[in-house]
Amino acid sequence: MAKSFDQELFERLRAGGLRKRVANVLSEAEAAGRGAGGRAEQQVRTTIADLRRLADELEDRFRGATGGTTRRSAAAQKAAATRKRQATKRSTAAKKAAATRAKSSGTRATSSRSSSNGRKTTSRSRSGTTRSRSTARSGSRS
Repeated sequence: MAKSFDQELFERLRAGGLRKRVANVLSEAEAAGRGAGGRAEQQVRTTIADLRRLADELEDRFRGATGGTTRRSAAAQKAAATRKRQATKRSTAAKKAAATRAKSSGTRATSSRSSSNGRKTTSRSRSGTTRSRSTARSGSRS
């Protein structure tokens, strides 16, 4: 049983960039008409729907490149908003950490002052008794 086949349609579809398999299915279905239990017609409808979806997606992408509003640009805007939100979060955390560091180092910075001769002296006094006790203990152990 030979399959009916429209060679002219096949060549036109191939020249248009379709794959052999798709061009073959379309040209066979067109030649078969509504026979073969409607399976060929259903294949053609499915293939045409797929091609239309592909063409719509290509137009959508092209419009997006030329400044049109598309789903793709909506996704890009959402991504940009997410990046901005994350950057703000990092910035806030960094500012909070810097404030904490400044607060804790602020007690050390105020504890040292300059004397009249230009040298820095610390206002914290070390307990000499603690030091002498520890030296006394270590000296008695030897």
